[in-house]
Amino acid sequence: MNTIGVHYTWANGREGTEYVALRLDRVICNQAWLLHWNSIHCCTLFKHCSDHHPLLVTQAISNVQHALPFRFFNVWTTHVDCVRVVRELWSKPVYGAPMYCLQQKLKRLKLVLKKWNKDVFGNVDINVKLAVDDVIRIQNLIDANGITADLQRCDYQAQLVLTKALLSQDGFWKEKARIKHFLHGDRNTSYFHRVAKIKSATNQIHLLNGEEGMLTDSVALENHIVSTCTSNNLVQECIPDL
Repeated sequence: MNTIGVHYTWANGREGTEYVALRLDRVICNQAWLLHWNSIHCCTLFKHCSDHHPLLVTQAISNVQHALPFRFFNVWTTHVDCVRVVRELWSKPVYGAPMYCLQQKLKRLKLVLKKWNKDVFGNVDINVKLAVDDVIRIQNLIDANGITADLQRCDYQAQLVLTKALLSQDGFWKEKARIKHFLHGDRNTSYFHRVAKIKSATNQIHLLNGEEGMLTDSVALENHIVSTCTSNNLVQECIPDL
């Protein structure tokens, strides 16, 4: 898990060139734990009578739903229909200054791609499950009735669909996890999925040091951020949907 605070959690306490500091203390959790707690915070505390900084972990189940920012996924471009959707939307005329036209087209494209992703591209995990079920169904027919030319062609087509679904799933979770160091090799979808879950659970603002002291309540945090942006004329950059 991501940890906020000092980087080196252990030191040997020696002086000069014999001083050694390392990051020895970490928080590790499994997939089931991540799925149960949707808000996780880990930070280091000061050390006292010990050569280690203790770690403090807090977790909660939050019912607050925040609007997710729109993000374009490169895996969408692997779908044969993606280019057509973008081209048709972009060809519709918009009148005004060049920057205004660009802004309006991007705004329209965001809404169209959101709907297209839901209705056409679909959920990558569900697509893999459906493709696997189809392959199992055809191979069970082959095992029960014997191989025929039609079943062989169906199995070949089902294998192609499954391969494409697996590649889309792997690319989606790799991009969502923002992992750059995997270039070639076996699929690591489960690893990317876990990294994305960790980022989602830990990439939240849990506390801020405001003028009236430390803020920890979610409503107080939101009000403080909005008031700060408003006072600095940054409300449009902070909250573009407004």
